[in-house]
Amino acid sequence: MRLARISIVGLALGVLASPVGAQRAFEEVVIPLLQYRTADTRVLADTYDADLRLLHADLRRCVPELDFNQPGIGFRKPRGKPQLAPHLSIWMIADQSVGPNGEDLATKAADAFQRYGRRLFRRLLARDSIGADPRMGGYGVVLTWMWTPPGEDLRGETLVVFVDGASAAGFVAGALGASALLDHADIRLFEGDVEQPGVRVSVNDAQVKEDTAEDCR
Repeated sequence: MRLARISIVGLALGVLASPVGAQRAFEEVVIPLLQYRTADTRVLADTYDADLRLLHADLRRCVPELDFNQPGIGFRKPRGKPQLAPHLSIWMIADQSVGPNGEDLATKAADAFQRYGRRLFRRLLARDSIGADPRMGGYGVVLTWMWTPPGEDLRGETLVVFVDGASAAGFVAGALGASALLDHADIRLFEGDVEQPGVRVSVNDAQVKEDTAEDCR
């Protein structure tokens, strides 16, 4: 499975091929137009290139502890749902120093979303011109954290969350809790490059982190 197909598949393969370091430049992380396989995603990417650059700058300023996957910014659709409109999406990576805590995948995914979910969705929703476009279907956050299991090599675990625009807006505004957002969302979890179906992510709404910088709220 290849990331060039612009679907959320083969997640860890793309992550592990791109070591985490200083935040990557926009040209390294935006999905190239030639890699889009559907006209609706390609048209949005071409139309909103300037907004995607601003999104990249927002993320570098407001969530500096995370890096970008390659590719990490663009328009995607949840896998297996080609009938849906494109979702403005970001794919970020947390190295071991800022990754989530927990003993299992579900616990770490919950902690990751509590740390970064609202902050990342807020950056997506800040692109008003994209959100107002009737061709838009929603938003997607892909978050990978790196860790080293005892006696094993470094690998990634990944949480994928796609959700409609109204639910994302309610979550960012505080009218919808993290638990309710995830109830509305299309969620997938991966250990390495292997999907783990049926794992429930239970978050604590009181533990959801907010941006601390005034110009990031």
